[in-house]
Amino acid sequence: MSKYEKDLRNINSEYHSISSKCNMLSNLRLLCALIGIVSFIVSVVDKRKDTFFVFIFLSILFFLLLLFHESIKEKKDYIFAKQKVLQKRDNRLQDLWSEFEDKGNDFITKESSVEIDLDIFGENSLYQYLCVANTYEGRKILASYLQNTNFDKKTLCKRQKAVQELIEREDLSLEIETLSTKIALNSRSYVKEWYNSFIKYLNKKDRLISYFISIGAVILTCFMLILLALQICGYQVLNIIGVLGVFQLICAYYVSYKSKKVTQNIYNFCLNINGYYNLIKCIGNANFKSEYLKVLNNKLKGKNKTVVGIKKLNYVNDAFSLQTNPYIHIFLQLFFLYDIHCISYLERWKRKFGENMTDLFEIIGEVEALLSLSVLANNQSITFPEFVESGNVIFEVDLITHPLISLRDVVSNSFYTKKGISIITGSNMSGKTTFMRTVGVNAILAYAGAPVCAKSMRISFMKIFTSMRVQDDVSKGLSSFYAEVLRIKEVVENLEKKTPMLVLIDEIFKGTNSTDRIVGAKEIIKTLNKDYVITLVSTHDFELCSLVEQREIMGLNYHFEEYYKNDKIYFDYKIKEGKCRTKNAVHILKMAGLMK
Repeated sequence: MSKYEKDLRNINSEYHSISSKCNMLSNLRLLCALIGIVSFIVSVVDKRKDTFFVFIFLSILFFLLLLFHESIKEKKDYIFAKQKVLQKRDNRLQDLWSEFEDKGNDFITKESSVEIDLDIFGENSLYQYLCVANTYEGRKILASYLQNTNFDKKTLCKRQKAVQELIEREDLSLEIETLSTKIALNSRSYVKEWYNSFIKYLNKKDRLISYFISIGAVILTCFMLILLALQICGYQVLNIIGVLGVFQLICAYYVSYKSKKVTQNIYNFCLNINGYYNLIKCIGNANFKSEYLKVLNNKLKGKNKTVVGIKKLNYVNDAFSLQTNPYIHIFLQLFFLYDIHCISYLERWKRKFGENMTDLFEIIGEVEALLSLSVLANNQSITFPEFVESGNVIFEVDLITHPLISLRDVVSNSFYTKKGISIITGSNMSGKTTFMRTVGVNAILAYAGAPVCAKSMRISFMKIFTSMRVQDDVSKGLSSFYAEVLRIKEVVENLEKKTPMLVLIDEIFKGTNSTDRIVGAKEIIKTLNKDYVITLVSTHDFELCSLVEQREIMGLNYHFEEYYKNDKIYFDYKIKEGKCRTKNAVHILKMAGLMK
């Protein structure tokens, strides 16, 4: 049994119970609405005061049921969101995280070679495993953490302490993640679009509707209410009510249609605004201890007016929710120009509260991003790295593992290097490439301010370069070999800046013949032999090991190896010092039935 199984069983039972209550209230509310509309029509046409009082009673009952239903639905959505959070945590534990929807594909650019080589974004990526952010700002900030190249030790250490606090305060982290998940229920793929439309609306000075239309709507609504009162009191004004009602219906739908392109996404965003308010309230009430989170909390408290604005915007959410019932919506449009009043309220809200609203969303996003960095602690053995700024570049790690490999299969390694070149040889499938990705991914985590998958780590600030998943480009006429040459050229050009670098090259110059490959590889390795560069190069060319053996470069030879048992091949995936002494290509070909 996983550690989340019991919690999942309990919350599933709770969700089914509250869903039944929610459905019952929905049916009662619909019944009240239908009988109420019939009562109103009868009271107006037949001038019957008794049916009008029935209409008043049912209207009050309808709105009481509406409020009660909304509170129950709010709780139902919260339970469903918590259910999703616990299920995702269990999926990580069960190695089912590759099914998660958000892969961070929208953060991949043409310059993302490091992120692609190290599986930072995209299918089966680090981002996909870590991300618990549901707001666009949260997703964007997490991506910026994982792409961080502006190293500031003070900031990173503060971020580490913030992540450590979120790891230790499990209940608070679960609550924040649940409220964040609730924002994007059934709508995650559209959150970015809705958010951007809303921010664009806030920054735009033009009004959706003019003051003339807003004032005219108030006058017409008051006139309609007077006519309805006169009709009920016995005056014959039904024809005027009918003509005015049709006119109002046309006007309301015309204004809605003209502003629909702008308002549709705003409406959808506002439907989730209560989730933002609850999340802000949760963060604001948290008594944080770490400096980084305290600063965010103080920023939030310094924007009380904006926080009140979020709560006020929730009224728009309540008003817009009536549009989901076509019968009620047509009724309100016919007699009260409902959509125009909703848009007018939104315009008044924007003038009073719209300023600095983006700052509020950035604070939420920052907390979501920090929470994402804490995810590794749920299932992995982690530590926070120590950053080394003085002296030569350094990478020292005890029992490092790859965060995306199953705990059942992952193998830990210890590795220590100060500047220079590490030439890694080994037979096919022995673990050379995975080890280099393990080094790279954990370096990315360290520079993001996250914990790393290791017992301990000391690391210098280095810009990461990779040449691993190099592909040809038919549209540009680039072969895979030339594409690799361009990658390595970029590394060499950066040497002139004397920027500390961590360089990971997998099977250097594999796209050309062995003679040229060895000559070219030796030259590049000698060029990278700097005291401000740490380079890991994997290769099948044992000739490159002579560079270390003959002391032509600073560095060491390392290798991975296989062993055989009952004519079967096995790997221990442990890195060892020295040059590899074994080969296995022929054995693998025989296993595949391609050789006898």
